[in-house]
Amino acid sequence: MLVAPLLPARVESLFKWLFLFDTLAVTVVQWKIGNAGEGFYIAYFLAVLLSAASRSLAMAFVGAIVASLLYTWMTLAGGTGLTFLSMDFTIRLALFYVVSLFVGYMAEETAVARRIRSLMESRYRSLLEESGVGMLLLDEKRNVMEANRRTEELLGASVRSRLGDPLERALEGRMAAELSALLDRLDRASDFVEEIVVGEGDGAKILEVKSECHRADGRNYLQVFLRDVTHQRQIERHRMKMERLASMGRLTAGIAHELNNPLTSVLGYADLLRKKIYAGDGTALAEKIHTEAKRTARIVHQFVAFASEAPIEKKTTSINALCAKVAETWSGELRSSSVELTTALAEGLPEALVDPDRITGVLMNLIENGRDSIERTGKPGRIRLETTRREGGLRITVGDTGAGIPEELRDRLFEPFLTTKRAMRDTGMGLSVCFGIVHEHGGDITFESREGVGTSIHVDLPADAPHPRSEAKE
Repeated sequence: MLVAPLLPARVESLFKWLFLFDTLAVTVVQWKIGNAGEGFYIAYFLAVLLSAASRSLAMAFVGAIVASLLYTWMTLAGGTGLTFLSMDFTIRLALFYVVSLFVGYMAEETAVARRIRSLMESRYRSLLEESGVGMLLLDEKRNVMEANRRTEELLGASVRSRLGDPLERALEGRMAAELSALLDRLDRASDFVEEIVVGEGDGAKILEVKSECHRADGRNYLQVFLRDVTHQRQIERHRMKMERLASMGRLTAGIAHELNNPLTSVLGYADLLRKKIYAGDGTALAEKIHTEAKRTARIVHQFVAFASEAPIEKKTTSINALCAKVAETWSGELRSSSVELTTALAEGLPEALVDPDRITGVLMNLIENGRDSIERTGKPGRIRLETTRREGGLRITVGDTGAGIPEELRDRLFEPFLTTKRAMRDTGMGLSVCFGIVHEHGGDITFESREGVGTSIHVDLPADAPHPRSEAKE
């Protein structure tokens, strides 16, 4: 009888009529056959239980009253074999009310809980459908358990018609492969936020994909949220472009100053070389011309890198291997100078999703700045290239024992074409470019410096898995 409250409302009225019919039928049968035995009163209990199917405590109580009145009449008529107001009669009559109140209360509470649950589900589905965020619910085997209308709009696929199917089947083609590859990252992180590109050409959309793991009914579920951030990213790119263009105006004076100094030196040394070449004393001057020309070329290259709008091309990269390659590249050039380059690469360092060419350029620039800083001291020095683990990512540190950064320059260290005649002569566009590249990778660049002691530049990058592994949420 306890399943009755789960039946449709249309069936409730049927149970009410069945209760009346059942109670009267029991009474008529017992009156016709006379004394049918003391156990026949159980039929009245069944009638009382049937009345509880109305999901109403009041109806259950009415059922108990009707059953008790009929049972009393049958007792007085001698149809039950009991004496009126005897102990057995009184107990049975009381049981009618106890059972009706208990079962009626439980049925009513169940009905209320069911209505509340139905209302909450209705509101949840309404919010889900009207939300501007797509939602996918996947089980442990990545079968699609639930999806809203926004998901179909964002992915361009009829996902809701494929509920129960594997994700790869529900999302056919390139989109399925990209999203599946993204979810494979759960081997290293259960909660993550990343972006993927859907579509091609003018119709391409940038989707922010966020996932959360939940556990229910002894099973793990993955809830995936999809948000269209195309317009937001376009605004950000436009803002960055405007900032770059604004910087260009400030750079003009710096460009002229930075290029004028080495070119003046080149012209001066060339003039001296022309006068002394016949005396066989032009080797040192030729070397200086070569050095200053390289410096000029480097400044121009850094300016081009700053102004470039070429997109970065990220791929999973071993930062330790990248650092080792950079150190090997510099070892030959530093061998002839008074600068020693050492490395300290952390074991088990996570891989990072970066553009290896751009990060290599950042490290090359930082080491070059360190070398120049040491040479300004006129003493031998050391550069240390180090990698360490950090929560959610990794850190690359380039430290030197050079002259350090003057106090008055530290607040403007990452401005384009920062220059001073006293120090930092070769910084030029370098640190500004490094700052932009690192931030394009979702990282950060900071420094520590003491004049006369040295400088350490820290490059923090997120690991390939954006967040560390966490337990599933209940």
